[in-house]
Amino acid sequence: MRLPPPLAAVLLLAAAALLSVAAGCTRRDPDFCCVTADTCAAAGLTDELRPCEIGQACNAYACVAAECATSADCASPEAPRCLDGLCVAGCTIDDDCAGVAGRPRCDVRVATCVGCTAGDQCPAERSICDVEARACRGCTADDECASGVCIEATGACAAEDAIIYVMESGTDAGTCPKAAPCQTLAYAMGLTSPARSVIRIVGGQFHLGNNSIYLRNAVTIDGSDTTLTYGSLPAITVGGAGILEGVRLASTQASMTLIEIIAGGSLGLSHFLIEDGRIEIAAGGVLDAVNITLRSGEVRCNFGGTLALKKSNLEQVYVDSSCKLVLAESRVEPRSGAQPTAALFRGESSQLIENNVFIGSGVETYLMFIGGASGSTFRFNTVVNRSSVLGSAIAIGCDDGVDVTSNIIAYNSTSPVSCVARYSLFDTAAAQEVSRGVGNRSAEIGTFFRGRQAGDFHLTPKSPAIGFGEPGLTPNDIEGNARPAPLGTMPDVGAYEVP
Repeated sequence: MRLPPPLAAVLLLAAAALLSVAAGCTRRDPDFCCVTADTCAAAGLTDELRPCEIGQACNAYACVAAECATSADCASPEAPRCLDGLCVAGCTIDDDCAGVAGRPRCDVRVATCVGCTAGDQCPAERSICDVEARACRGCTADDECASGVCIEATGACAAEDAIIYVMESGTDAGTCPKAAPCQTLAYAMGLTSPARSVIRIVGGQFHLGNNSIYLRNAVTIDGSDTTLTYGSLPAITVGGAGILEGVRLASTQASMTLIEIIAGGSLGLSHFLIEDGRIEIAAGGVLDAVNITLRSGEVRCNFGGTLALKKSNLEQVYVDSSCKLVLAESRVEPRSGAQPTAALFRGESSQLIENNVFIGSGVETYLMFIGGASGSTFRFNTVVNRSSVLGSAIAIGCDDGVDVTSNIIAYNSTSPVSCVARYSLFDTAAAQEVSRGVGNRSAEIGTFFRGRQAGDFHLTPKSPAIGFGEPGLTPNDIEGNARPAPLGTMPDVGAYEVP
């Protein structure tokens, strides 16, 4: 019987396949590959490797375009090492981390690319290898430096041969090394040069002299938690570049100017306490302050100065007359009964106020007033009221043009703001504010914080402040934690991000 042509063709192909199996298949599958003995053995090949063509790599037994030629081509921390043309996880040597930005070293204990594994791998301006973060950072304390002097304002350890030492029991003679300090700051200032620009004050007490100290060169004055006394005011006048840290200044009246920064003056201030006194910034003056405390004291910025305050504890801040302001990661709380308001941010220049906690007592006309050029912003701040009595005090007053977003306003007031906010959380006392701007919410204040009465304004795990802030505005919170957390989510409103 004669078969139809299609069926005959199928039978012929089947017969050919059987003959091929019987004779042993010798033709390679062009889509199959294996490049190590283990992977080939797992595929049934015991003595043969099946590599791909040049420019390709073997991935899951299939040839694909090669991802890398060396580890420098692999930029992902999760896959930093180049192996047979593919970027793979883990590292064994530093060269495996060559393509990972900011993580050039291999921590072989955990096969992970990190910023550093030892201090000698870090640059001079970030000479400390943080054991937890495994990243280079600047110094934050004197005992982290071999010389015993950390310039906290810059994060750099001072070299021993760059330091001039002074103490009240010293002698004004010679070059004032550590073993033979000089006695007066005036004598020490005369020894400064580009190579020796750090004056270290030794001891808990030091008298500045009967005349004001005038800083006009690039000089750093570093105390050891030293209380400075003085014979005239202002105690320090800054007319050039300078850094002052690790000291305390006090007066008997809050209106006394202890530090004056004049035109052309630029002062870096760190780990500094001022009591009952004032820092005054005049026309063209610049103050960049980190980790300072004002106790019954204030900062005044006038006539076109520039002020940056970060990671500080403050009572009163006045910014007026075209002063440019950055206020970040700080806590502002007026002392009981203080008048006028705690913070006055008013000027023709831009103001950036973010990641701060402002605490009022409920009796202020305004806790703060913000005025500034278009582009001024008040964002990711927590504004709270210690008073449990419902009132009508205004927490925030604004000029037109101030951008107010992603804040917590928990002021127990029926009129806490005089400006339009968006993506902000209000307590139920101010529920009417929700409809004034887009994305606002209100909730019971007792659900916001871990310990409002105790002053702990971290968010509870189920806080209504979580996950509805405006994205893309700031990368961190008041404590330096990443914002948002986890990456890819919406940020929390207020000063703190929930980990």
